[in-house]
Amino acid sequence: MTTQIVHEAEYSRQHARFRIPAKLIMGGNPYEIEEWSVSGLSAIKIPQEIGARKHHDGQLLFAFDGFQLIVELEMEVIRYDAESCDFGCRFVNLSKQNLSLIHYVINAFLSGELVNAGDLLHVVGRDSFIKKDLDKKLEENVGGFTRFVQGVKRFVGRLVLFSIFAALLWFIGFTAYNRLFVIESLAAKVQGSIVVLRAPDDGFFHQSLKAGSEEINSGQMLGIVKLVNGGAATIEGPCDCLLHDVHVRDDVFVAKGEPLFTLTDKSASMRIEAQVAFEFVDRLKVGDDAEVRLVNGELLTGKVIEVRAHTRSEYLQSAPLSRNRGQASEYATVVIEPSRPIPAEMLDSVATVKISTLDLDSLY
Repeated sequence: MTTQIVHEAEYSRQHARFRIPAKLIMGGNPYEIEEWSVSGLSAIKIPQEIGARKHHDGQLLFAFDGFQLIVELEMEVIRYDAESCDFGCRFVNLSKQNLSLIHYVINAFLSGELVNAGDLLHVVGRDSFIKKDLDKKLEENVGGFTRFVQGVKRFVGRLVLFSIFAALLWFIGFTAYNRLFVIESLAAKVQGSIVVLRAPDDGFFHQSLKAGSEEINSGQMLGIVKLVNGGAATIEGPCDCLLHDVHVRDDVFVAKGEPLFTLTDKSASMRIEAQVAFEFVDRLKVGDDAEVRLVNGELLTGKVIEVRAHTRSEYLQSAPLSRNRGQASEYATVVIEPSRPIPAEMLDSVATVKISTLDLDSLY
């Protein structure tokens, strides 16, 4: 099989005309070709009914030793002389394989080589023309609006790929940040300064507050304890407070020291106390930023102001016989001061906390 070396400049000379023996078949009838090229042909003795039409489908027939080669064509009439019956047309929508076959026939004829069926099959099966030249010609035939649409599609495709890449980078960075620099606590609650009023002695309790009362004034009578040994003791509000809880029903016996009311000082600020595993304590420090989500969905920021043991020393000393004495607690308590006041009615409500341990100042 003869190796064909194709020169790029050869494909740019598409209008070189040759008198290579070939026939044109249209409507099943053969016609003599005067000369032809890669881009078109001229034929003689073409009937007027054929030459008058603008477009034709035909075949280019090459007769070789023992076989024939037929190339399917679509033609557009460029000129037709009714007197001489001369016919000129150009090829349109020429396929890649047909273009390769025509080039091969031209090259073989010019070089004097014999054309065989094996060489033709080889030409059909390979891409022996210069792709960039064909792409360039195809692009020249594309309209402005089509080029604009293709440009928009390319831009949108690149934008989608960039968005996916950016989202992936953001996800990786966000996950790494949360693993390395964020400590989360799901066991947090709102704490504040409270006042517990207790029974002064054994007796029967009677409440003086109206149903639905929430605010307590300093000196306001809250209830009476009728003492067992005679007499009565009044329970008065120690401050301008909010009523948080009433622990005893009316006309119920109460023992000395039993809690009756829990009040919250209006002027006291609410804080967040979060339980954090001791394994994270070495990463915490006073001044770390925190994000707090309250049970009502409100989101606020705050600062860590204290990190201490979950169980205070005085509690351990007050229960010397406890089985837990001397055992280390598994959790530490982190006290967070919110950036804005929390309503007193949120006392003892649960919350979730995220503490950021990333210190940007240390990076500079």
